[in-house]
Amino acid sequence: MTHHAGPCHTVVVTGTNSGIRRACAAFGARGDQLGLIAHGRVVLEGAVREAERAGAGQVISLKLEHSLGQ
Repeated sequence: MTHHAGPCHTVVVTGTNSGIRRACAAFGARGDQLGLIAHGRVVLEGAVREAERAGAGQVISLKLEHSLGQ
């Protein structure tokens, strides 16, 4: 874990597009704790790795399942 000066925040990031990785890296670089929610497993796993590499304090992920019309 990387230690950062200043306050640590808890941030929840939702989405499945490629922008989720950039957001996770930015928040991770600040040492924030992240909660990530996405539909796509591959995108979600990539976002977790990106946040951890950037130095996030803690990363929790949730793969959202849904079905339409039921």
